[in-house]
Amino acid sequence: MGDINADHVTIQLYPNPFKSFTAIKVEGALNGTLELNVFDMTGRRIAGKTTDNNTFSIERGQIQSGVYFYEISQNGKKLGNGMLIAE
Repeated sequence: MGDINADHVTIQLYPNPFKSFTAIKVEGALNGTLELNVFDMTGRRIAGKTTDNNTFSIERGQIQSGVYFYEISQNGKKLGNGMLIAE
């Protein structure tokens, strides 16, 4: 198994801002399980998911309108982070 080079990882969100759902696609990560954590503005973790296929789907569900932050990691190493906006 090779090392993860976060410099070569691309994360795409669409749509963002989102009303009902958003898709997060991770390119350049090694094969294996990716972990997504979503945090509110206070740093409280409000959602977490794992995937083996490099794509996450977040449905609005109980998420209130606002700005959120996400972090994606693999094997304990942070690959990237960013902002989500729920309308």
